[in-house]
Amino acid sequence: MVRESIKFKHFKKYCKSLNKVAKNKVVQNLINILLLVWSYLPLFALTDELDFSNASLEHKNKWKLRFSCLNIYFGEYLIQLLTFCISEKKLNLYKITKLSNFPNFDMSETKTLDLKKQFFEHMDNLSENELLIEKEALLRQLSDEDERMNLAFNKINMYTTIILGGVPILLTILSEKISLFIQNVFLKLLPQSIVFLLLIYFTGNLIIIILQFITIRGIRKSKFSELKNSDNKEETLNWQIYYDWQIKKRKVNLFISLLKIFQNWFVISLILFLIWLLIA
Repeated sequence: MVRESIKFKHFKKYCKSLNKVAKNKVVQNLINILLLVWSYLPLFALTDELDFSNASLEHKNKWKLRFSCLNIYFGEYLIQLLTFCISEKKLNLYKITKLSNFPNFDMSETKTLDLKKQFFEHMDNLSENELLIEKEALLRQLSDEDERMNLAFNKINMYTTIILGGVPILLTILSEKISLFIQNVFLKLLPQSIVFLLLIYFTGNLIIIILQFITIRGIRKSKFSELKNSDNKEETLNWQIYYDWQIKKRKVNLFISLLKIFQNWFVISLILFLIWLLIA
């Protein structure tokens, strides 16, 4: 009986600790949602420079927060006016950020040369058999990135169908309601007008992101001439596969980041649309 009571006490403590963790996670998720919405607001927004605007508690130790009076998104572009970097305590009249220019998504010439040097130094310590093994592994990684890219494109195609197919239908169905709203309510009742303007802003950005996503972007690739003129073709081939993988991985990460941003905007637009239907 004593053992059972001790076990029961431990079980109760365990349950309490789980409840605390669950509550903390709920609170953290709510705060993250608030930070997400705040970072997307066009006025008086709080953003994180290191994560393309979206501040999150998960990265609070790496925050580089910025408060902006005007915070306008244009797809992968972010234009901030009268913006103050909190960590650096520096005020800027304006700041323009482009997602694809982030180091995670682009590989500079300096970075390429550093990687090349490190990779060739690594290959100098490998046997021929090990070089072949790594070559196969790199080819598999390259193939995996192709699959990730296809998944990203499939998802954006799905959203594109929903947006480009659904928006015209909704505009047709709600044309009379929208017309009456603009005539009788717009700019007369502030809350309804704000929701309507935000809905236009977020929906417009959805379309812009789709257009930017499907725009053909050049992907740098290794050159055959480098392999042709190489004295050590085996190592050069491995380097070229490694280089192509690094480039493609960054490009796929960019597409996935754009997709995540799109999903956030899509959810917010949907919520704003439902709110507008209720209050208009």
